[in-house]
Amino acid sequence: MTQPSTDTEALLELAEVLAGRHSITRRLEELCRLATVMVGCDRASVYVLEDGRFRPWAQHGVPEDLLPLLENTSFSPRHPLVRRAVDSDEAVIIDDLGESGLLGPWVARTGVHALILAALVSHDHDAPRAVGFISVDYAGPDERPDDSAARHVLAIARVAGPVVQTELMRRTERAHRRQARARVQLVEGLLRVGADAVDNSGRPSVLTRVVELLANGGFASGARIVTDDEVGRVVAAAGVPVGDAVNEVADTAARIVRVPVEGDVLAIEALVLGDPEVASSGVALVAGHLSALLGRMDAADRMRQMALTDDVTNLPNRHHLVAFLAEHLPTSAMTVLALDLDSFKIINDSLGHDAGDSALREIADRLLNATTPHFVARFGGDEFVVVVRDEDPDQVVARVRTVLERPLSKASGGGSASASIGLASAARGADPADVLRDADAAMYVAKSGGAGRVQRFDRATRTEAIRRQELATQLRVGLHAGQLELFHQPSWSLPDRRLGGFEALLRWRRTGGTVWLPSQFLDVADQSLLMHTINDWVIDEACRQAARRLEVDATLDFAINLSPRWLDRGVVATVEAALETHGLPPERLVVEVTEDGVLTPGTPAWNALLALADRGVQLSLDDFGTGYSSFLRLAELPLAEIKIDREVVHRLTDGPAGRELIRAITRVGAWRAARVVAEGARDDSHLAALAELGCTHAQCFHLGVPLNAQEALELVRAHAPAAREDH
Repeated sequence: MTQPSTDTEALLELAEVLAGRHSITRRLEELCRLATVMVGCDRASVYVLEDGRFRPWAQHGVPEDLLPLLENTSFSPRHPLVRRAVDSDEAVIIDDLGESGLLGPWVARTGVHALILAALVSHDHDAPRAVGFISVDYAGPDERPDDSAARHVLAIARVAGPVVQTELMRRTERAHRRQARARVQLVEGLLRVGADAVDNSGRPSVLTRVVELLANGGFASGARIVTDDEVGRVVAAAGVPVGDAVNEVADTAARIVRVPVEGDVLAIEALVLGDPEVASSGVALVAGHLSALLGRMDAADRMRQMALTDDVTNLPNRHHLVAFLAEHLPTSAMTVLALDLDSFKIINDSLGHDAGDSALREIADRLLNATTPHFVARFGGDEFVVVVRDEDPDQVVARVRTVLERPLSKASGGGSASASIGLASAARGADPADVLRDADAAMYVAKSGGAGRVQRFDRATRTEAIRRQELATQLRVGLHAGQLELFHQPSWSLPDRRLGGFEALLRWRRTGGTVWLPSQFLDVADQSLLMHTINDWVIDEACRQAARRLEVDATLDFAINLSPRWLDRGVVATVEAALETHGLPPERLVVEVTEDGVLTPGTPAWNALLALADRGVQLSLDDFGTGYSSFLRLAELPLAEIKIDREVVHRLTDGPAGRELIRAITRVGAWRAARVVAEGARDDSHLAALAELGCTHAQCFHLGVPLNAQEALELVRAHAPAAREDH
């Protein structure tokens, strides 16, 4: 471009430059060059209002060594010279910078001695504003600006103002469009994070992905999440570190946005870009989404925790145990211990479910303390599982047995908590279901041998487990096929040996004709949860057969055996229904129970016995003399009968001590107005001695073996009152 010959030509050339299609920077540089030509100065610079500061956009004539200084220079809108130029709408002339208190240091750094400053004003008629300013500088000490030069600078500024305003509006619009696109992308990104965060991502991963979205989404050059009560602690960060950017970029405090994440001790800090308000809205958007997302994750964590945790003991449950084994068995060998508490049903039935839950929690704590760092789970009911790795399992078993031997607290019943324990070794790659099945099988074999036993799974255990499983299946089938039978052992009065009644004895006539005694199958029935069904059948069948005998002799009693472990209000209802169905008076029924730990005042079994006694049913304490608290039971229960155990009866031949023990029992029976039945007498001399000692009745093979229903009926007919009179 040639030098213009007149001011008018220069202004026309300026208008042509500003209206051209070159970039705004190129056009403003030409503006600065024309300004130096028109006013005869050395340098010219254009500053534009950007992010709240006037920053250099273009210059001409500035030495290269001063360009970095100029590029890093900005002016506040409140600067006195800028405000003076804007407020007066005139060019401001400073012809001696050395005497200016504000710009004196500028002379030493730049070599500028004088300058003219004019504001670039927008064409907003309602509220015109300064969008920038132009400065023409004189470096020579003899050069001084005049009014003519000032008018030229003001004219240039007025022509350039609308152009700069248009560019700023275009940039703002582009920024808003970019921010809008970034906002959409940010929302889409947050939704993608939210879609899989609850199920597939941990909390740290989610926080990192969220700040990455913020930093890469056009809202911030750097973002981080810090704890709200410890601002210095960075939880997740992305992009330019905010703290570093604060120190490197001038006047960035206004551009740092900090938004707390509601409901969490977190806050998002971001070094925002562009319009602080727009950027702040993006950070607030992220904070809101993050708050909702963390809430969903917390709820999902709680649901997962509930699904994997036993609600009574807070131990891992069966599902968690299976997942743990599935995760670790492929790479680790281990031993699984299956524990079944020997006395939990006694606690639960004697003191109620609150005491049972308390006992479970206490036992869970003991197991955790004894087996740390191994995995402990509640398998269900009164069963626990310990998964042992990197330690001799026998040592773990020894610690478990030691802690369980200590008495429980009073709230948990106060008794011991021994357990039957089964061990199963699992090689790497073993199937979790197989390992648990083997440990469970070993535990049941241990339990069948008595309380507190330990059994390691082996081939014999597998065989026994298979046998018991098959036996439970056969018993279930036999129960529905009518294979159970009742035999009846007569009871005789002493010394006249008159028939007093019968005790119903359960038998299982298996396929093939073999007959099994209860001791051969009731433990399997107990463990396979068939006892309630068997009890109900025995009660109804005993009443049905007794009804036929009572038609012949209405004075006869009939007795059934019920285990206190299975006595509850349901049994009382079953007894009432059977008596009513078969038209039997309750006073002819005798319910025999063995004395054991369940038979305690206040327990369901105890309350059931009292309810039966209230309805007229006779109560009998079986196997008396073998327990430790029998005399207490004699004083507390409304007993109609006491049955002396056969082992006590056999002591008759041991000398005076055995006889005195029986005499003491018969005196207690007389005190309680209860008949005393001696079991297991071997011959007539035994029977005579028992009668002499005060026993009122006897039941033994010597007087009569158990009979089937028809044989028992024929015996009743033979000993009926009419038959005795004929005889």
